[in-house]
Amino acid sequence: MGLILDPVNELTRTTVQVNVSKSANFNTTPVDISSYIGNVLCIVSAGLLTAGDNNCTTDAAVWTGSESNGANATNAAIVMTQMTNTAQTKTISVDTRAVGQYLKLVTTFGGANSPARPISIELVGCKRVQ
Repeated sequence: MGLILDPVNELTRTTVQVNVSKSANFNTTPVDISSYIGNVLCIVSAGLLTAGDNNCTTDAAVWTGSESNGANATNAAIVMTQMTNTAQTKTISVDTRAVGQYLKLVTTFGGANSPARPISIELVGCKRVQ
């Protein structure tokens, strides 16, 4: 996880996917982003491969919609730069005004021999003051 400066404690961090080994494509549970203002940052952290060979790729894309269960979510065409075999952290910036109320990440794996790696995802942004 990278360092994020927040000197006045205005940022909210939400764990979207706890750090756990994944070996197949997965979707995160949708997160309600209606209380955030401006952009939110999705931080995707992936560890070293724990299975498979050295040609693994990992991709993540933002899907949004108006239903809390993600049933009507559509691809928002916001993606991260593809990860390869090494441990990496990538970010996806999402303008909350340009997408639906609920956000989820769809993560896909590529490569032969059933690749697996630990992955965690966090959402960081500024919430409205009520």
